[in-house]
Amino acid sequence: MRYKNGFTLIELIVAVSVMMVLLGIGSYAISGFTKSRKVMSARNEMATHIKLARNLAITNQLPDETTNLQYVRVTISGMTISVVGVAKNGSVFATAPYFSRTIEAKGVTTTIDGGLISSFGFDGISGKLTDSDGNLSDTVLTVDVTEGSEKYSIEINSLGVITGEN
Repeated sequence: MRYKNGFTLIELIVAVSVMMVLLGIGSYAISGFTKSRKVMSARNEMATHIKLARNLAITNQLPDETTNLQYVRVTISGMTISVVGVAKNGSVFATAPYFSRTIEAKGVTTTIDGGLISSFGFDGISGKLTDSDGNLSDTVLTVDVTEGSEKYSIEINSLGVITGEN
């Protein structure tokens, strides 16, 4: 009687092939997950800065307390968000920069309403959504954060409230 010690070459090839297929499927799933997490993280950070801009408009926090804040302008270019307070002192408009932040997310881009505009604002009294010149807007604004096929949106309604973070 002959005893079998070890594995045949065919058995080893089949086992290694199965492991390679499972490893390939797993690495593809993990890379898709990390890409999705990176875009969601960038979207969440962008939403936080937009909420901060609206809060600055409502609380009327200007460095110069003698000037009334008309509106806060938010400009988004790529992954950089800049927030500026616009005030009216008599008939003269002045700007006071609040902050400018670049969100670190390689390969991720941001567009406002499909790239049709680059800035919007929030009213200095009510916090309602405005256009880049401070005129009240009655539309819903969409800020898209994308990388390749991954896309997440921030929707801001006419009241200036973020209504959609999908």
